[in-house]
Amino acid sequence: MRSRLLERKVGMVYIGMYDPNPVVYRTGWKMLRDGGVALRDFDPDLRDLLRQDSATFIEQFQRGEGDEGEAVFDYLQNAGAFAVTTESAGSFTTKWSRAGGNSIHAYEYPALARHARAFDEIDDPGAFDYSMHAVTPRVNDIVAFRAGDQFLLVQVLEVHGGPEYGSDHTAVRIRWQVRPRCSR
Repeated sequence: MRSRLLERKVGMVYIGMYDPNPVVYRTGWKMLRDGGVALRDFDPDLRDLLRQDSATFIEQFQRGEGDEGEAVFDYLQNAGAFAVTTESAGSFTTKWSRAGGNSIHAYEYPALARHARAFDEIDDPGAFDYSMHAVTPRVNDIVAFRAGDQFLLVQVLEVHGGPEYGSDHTAVRIRWQVRPRCSR
């Protein structure tokens, strides 16, 4: 679909901020650039105001809430961080980076729940090995993050590795569940 800006032969566009949705991020910028439009960013002070006004929208691509949930975020934005905040367990901050077309790196001493394909297959997340600085889950794998006696189980549902891996964007879609340490 052609942009009205291109149809009307607009020569210059000032951009306030880039959409944090990983599917949309800078696609409009690319379309306008490829259409010959000169592009400029707003001044930093105005961009900061826009980010403040859009904080709730931006946060949905940087954090999730609740003991269970699902999210999509761009692991090349926000320093690869995605936070999950819960009433029962406090906050977990996960860190991610690109690994390949259908895999991703998880950081900050997570554990790979090797061979598990569903959360209910995991009895006690505290039984896993948390000694590695990073693990590399593939699509459908489950990673566990630890915070005291609480655990965040994260299943990788989709990985979009960008043009190098045949995707037009970079993102990961996850499902999570918070669990206490098994107390038998």
